[in-house]
Amino acid sequence: MGWLNKVNLKPQRKVVVLMYHRIADVTIDPWQLAVSPANFEQHLQVLKKEFTIIPCSQLISCLQTKSDFPKRGVCLTFDDGYRDNYEFAKPLLEKYECPATFFIPNNYIGQKQYIGTDELIPILLSTPQLPTIFSLSINQEVLNFDLGTDSFLTDVQKEKQKVWLGLNAPPNKRCELYLILRERLKALSFRNLRTVLDEIRLWAGITKITQISESYPMTRQQLKDLANYPLFEIGLHTVTHPFLSFHTKEVQLKEIAENKIWLQNLNNTYRNILAYPYGDFNEDTIAVVSSLKLDAAFTTNAKSINLDSNPYSLGRFQVNNWDGKTLKHNLLDWLKK
Repeated sequence: MGWLNKVNLKPQRKVVVLMYHRIADVTIDPWQLAVSPANFEQHLQVLKKEFTIIPCSQLISCLQTKSDFPKRGVCLTFDDGYRDNYEFAKPLLEKYECPATFFIPNNYIGQKQYIGTDELIPILLSTPQLPTIFSLSINQEVLNFDLGTDSFLTDVQKEKQKVWLGLNAPPNKRCELYLILRERLKALSFRNLRTVLDEIRLWAGITKITQISESYPMTRQQLKDLANYPLFEIGLHTVTHPFLSFHTKEVQLKEIAENKIWLQNLNNTYRNILAYPYGDFNEDTIAVVSSLKLDAAFTTNAKSINLDSNPYSLGRFQVNNWDGKTLKHNLLDWLKK
């Protein structure tokens, strides 16, 4: 009888949540956050044909009611509210009728500036000539760093930086300084972060960084247009996109609660779900999320979701700039995990 019961047990279905950031062609991408529009269209073609795309709200509903997931279920999510999401992702999502959820840090919406520490990349990795010595007080601690001959950006160094991934050893002093600064800036408030970035820019001799418009955040009107489309949902991503675990519980509460209010006022497609910026959270974050009665929160941990998953630590898989065939292969593997 026990053997028969095991044979008749129906394997529990899982859902894979895909995490995108940018839909754009970029030159330097150490964290592999950008997928080209051409590859993204291949992704949608594969997903539409081979998988069942569901909105995050349906995923959460299944978790709450313990209802079975659809076969080969996949959710699409986008973090940070980049303008290229509106200009390139939105038309393709509409073309293939694919639902998606966009997690928005509201303080950046409508601003012509980089999100978080993104500005470090063009300053340190694209500026042709930098001062040899870097010296700056950050959070009451002086950082001194010697770029040596890497202060001048050669064609050879440019090519190395194009293929460098941030989890690997830095190929030159510029990349090493970038990693150090990115780590040092984690604990700063938004105001202090902007001040330090301004000081770094001045050190580099740059009065203003020229950037293509797609790398800006969306305008408020673009976000409203996106939110008004029936396929799309909007979720929380804090006010200023901080590394939450580096801040007090009170700061975390303010970041998440004010983001929630702003998004509620924006549009009724707001969903009571959060994506932790950088996937970073701690016990205080969970307590805040619980006190605000959020329905769910997503991490950046690469794990599929089943009906027993903790709603406040749901996994997502980052999508790299793959072609459609590679994405399909990876998805089939992820659905088994």
